[in-house]
Amino acid sequence: KLDLGVEVGFSRNIGFSIQTINYKKIQFITYPITKKNSGDDKFIVQLFKGDSKDESRILVIGLQNAGVKSFLNKLDLGAEVGFSRSIGCSVQTIYYKKIEFVTYPIKPNNSTERILHRHYYNETKGIIFVVDSNDEESMETAAIELQTLTRNEKIDNNVPVLVVATKTDLESSMSIKEVEEKMGLEAMPNKTNRLYGVSCKTGENIYDAMEWLADAMKQASKPMP
Repeated sequence: KLDLGVEVGFSRNIGFSIQTINYKKIQFITYPITKKNSGDDKFIVQLFKGDSKDESRILVIGLQNAGVKSFLNKLDLGAEVGFSRSIGCSVQTIYYKKIEFVTYPIKPNNSTERILHRHYYNETKGIIFVVDSNDEESMETAAIELQTLTRNEKIDNNVPVLVVATKTDLESSMSIKEVEEKMGLEAMPNKTNRLYGVSCKTGENIYDAMEWLADAMKQASKPMP
């Protein structure tokens, strides 16, 4: 309603809801104040900390149609992140500050892609494994793939594993306890793992899950006493 005109400049702060409007020598900074917005703020501060000296690679993977793309979209990293694709093996890398998200769909019967994917295991600091809580038939395959991944010699045992169960807002979905049992999380060699049920539609629990991963990665990076 201020009617600043169409020639003003706009910019967004990637990752959270700050918008800057530049008009001549005036800079309007605007963002919504919510009652509980600490989840995404903590996520940005802890995981995307600008003064961090180390770069972090996070694998974000799951079976096809598990909801990996929807999960990444809900993180709302913004349009200014960097993207690259690896030709021939369906790998997409999303660069945000010093975080490198490596994502690809798991295709159990594609041995060629499986070999190529191992290249990305090196220097992995965190794993996000996405499963569809509304697809009970895929749980056994997903569990096998997760166990195979975490037992790979290129993945350190101290790498935290965040298992994200999507579509928990649907009445037909499995309970978190059922997902946990079918995924066999207690038998994983990676002692630091956690399961979160999320909704990629509403965003429920997504930032809580990422906050846990941020803390777990920070703990894993500390030198052993």
